[in-house]
Amino acid sequence: KGGPGNYVLYASHDKADGYEPYTQSTPSAFDKKRGYEVDEVGGKYRLALGDNLSFDARYSHVDARLDYPSVKQVAYSQNRRKEDLASLGVDYQANAWASFQVKGYYYKWDSHYTTVRNNLPLGAGQVVTDDNLFWGFDDRGVNAIAKLTPNKGFEYLIGYDYQQYSGEDQVLVILPQKEDVNAVFAQVRTTDDLFTNIHLAAGARYNKTGGAEKTVWNVSGRYDATSWLYLQGLVGTSFIL
Repeated sequence: KGGPGNYVLYASHDKADGYEPYTQSTPSAFDKKRGYEVDEVGGKYRLALGDNLSFDARYSHVDARLDYPSVKQVAYSQNRRKEDLASLGVDYQANAWASFQVKGYYYKWDSHYTTVRNNLPLGAGQVVTDDNLFWGFDDRGVNAIAKLTPNKGFEYLIGYDYQQYSGEDQVLVILPQKEDVNAVFAQVRTTDDLFTNIHLAAGARYNKTGGAEKTVWNVSGRYDATSWLYLQGLVGTSFIL
């Protein structure tokens, strides 16, 4: 801690020669081990302005080199990947029964894939079949949620979610695509003031994109039978963007 707020800085390095994922391979496969080397740096910062207002900022950067061996012909195959994730959130406690949170984020995932193969018969040279091909996506959005407890026994959540993402893949030949998603959601759940050993919740979410719209819902419950045994169930619907 130094100055206003609290922060955490971190860095990591992981490297492994890898393992052979295949019990058998042909003599034409030179690259047989699946290894990796991953570097990550990042930080978190939180600033509290009194008891009711706080800010939270986070950032992480990952640089990875990942091997992709095969059972035949591969002399070199690697995926070089970069990831960046940043977020900024605000929490506000308006009063004893109402709190609000707004959070924005940005996620970028880029990868370049290269494969060098041995021509057959062996000794006939090598060929680059995937030369630094790109695949990845961008994802950004904002989420706003209100938590309300105006009366004992129940807790209410209501919010709005916006997401914009785009991506492409030159390896599987997926052309650049982009989509925006707007959603509103709500949930009601019980608290210990109503039941101490039963927890119930029900919620719904309406999603709308440029080409489709869908409403999903779920109902869940948990019963604490003893201090070491509980029963839990969930029923609902879902969707895929």
